[in-house]
Amino acid sequence: MNIKVIELLMHLDNAGCQYEFIGNSEMAITGFCSLQQPKSDCISWVKVPDENSLSGFVGLNNNLVVCQREIPYPGDRVGFILTDTPRIVFFDLLNAFFKRETVSGISPSSTVLTKNIGEKVTIGSNCFIGNDVTIGDNTVIHHNVVIECPVTIGRDCIIYSGVIIGSDGFGYNKDKDLIPVKINHYGGVSIGDRVEIGANTCVDRGTIDD
Repeated sequence: MNIKVIELLMHLDNAGCQYEFIGNSEMAITGFCSLQQPKSDCISWVKVPDENSLSGFVGLNNNLVVCQREIPYPGDRVGFILTDTPRIVFFDLLNAFFKRETVSGISPSSTVLTKNIGEKVTIGSNCFIGNDVTIGDNTVIHHNVVIECPVTIGRDCIIYSGVIIGSDGFGYNKDKDLIPVKINHYGGVSIGDRVEIGANTCVDRGTIDD
């Protein structure tokens, strides 16, 4: 993938980003890197720039750095995007040009009983989605996820592999002999919009309410 710097700048212009560019806008970028593992032809960012920030780029070609102010660097092989919010700008560019696209759809290896699925929902391999589940638009469910009981998931959520949502919780009472007696849970789970749930997380159903 070869992306000219001018394309990145046009994206920032269209997004209304305030920045200053120093360098050759015809320079091509093929990827991204950190300052700790610098590579040629890449875009990177600096949180707190100093005179040693670009020491790892010596001998490399065609690098673009997003930072708050220009960093002293010998030669013309590094360009700068100067902005008050370098981290936000850097990851916005990564999302726009380097993000791996997720193809929406339901894997044929998954069991999906619910009909309440929004638009552009992705469900990965080997998932089980129960009948009483609602999934909002653009939500991505990765592989090996189990969702059962009454569960509502909002739009633009990301649920990573191995997550279990809606299983019975750990609720107990002690009887007259002080022996723990399990309390069944009858509630559900309600997850809002733009929520991310990390891999192998368990979200139990409520005791009575969601």
